[in-house]
Amino acid sequence: LRALGRTGSPDAGRAMMASLEGDDMSSAGIALAELGYDPAFDALVRLIPRGRDDDYSRYDGMAGVLLEPQFNIRTAAVRSIGRFGRPDEDAVEALVTVIEDPMDDVRLRSDAGTALGAVADDTVLEMIIAKIQQTDLDEAARRYYLNALWQHQSRALAGRLLDLIENPATPPDVRRPAAIAVGYTADPANDERLIRMLSGELVRD
Repeated sequence: LRALGRTGSPDAGRAMMASLEGDDMSSAGIALAELGYDPAFDALVRLIPRGRDDDYSRYDGMAGVLLEPQFNIRTAAVRSIGRFGRPDEDAVEALVTVIEDPMDDVRLRSDAGTALGAVADDTVLEMIIAKIQQTDLDEAARRYYLNALWQHQSRALAGRLLDLIENPATPPDVRRPAAIAVGYTADPANDERLIRMLSGELVRD
């Protein structure tokens, strides 16, 4: 399946769709993402939501529990959507729902944060920054959004992140991923400001 994903052939995509319902779903999802096969994208987004009556939180990330088969399917879908890398509105909404859902599995919420960063464009990144700054956001969701923050490099928003780093009210655990995200942009336009920031003890570390 992974080899077929490298072929670039739409015929390979059609052949692999059936594997989204089998034991090889994880490999099939990644392969279809590498193909950029549109029908698979929509199918994977539909697999992300938690069942209305399913409470994953009580397992606290343990393996081999009652909902593990559904968890594996949803994990494969989330990771595959991240590999597609598309800032699709429905995909973003599905990932945000997982990140902020206290009844979902902690492993999946973390994966959703990473996937959200992988699909983010500047508009989505703006939303992530705003989420991180919400005072009423639960601490776990905030951590998962921080996972997303440094997955996406945006020169356009580097100034916003530098503002966040320099703000005395910004917690250290937010400054660090913001700084990593700025570093990954590798934009010389930020050099002068970064050098100036090194003189301040608050942000030097």
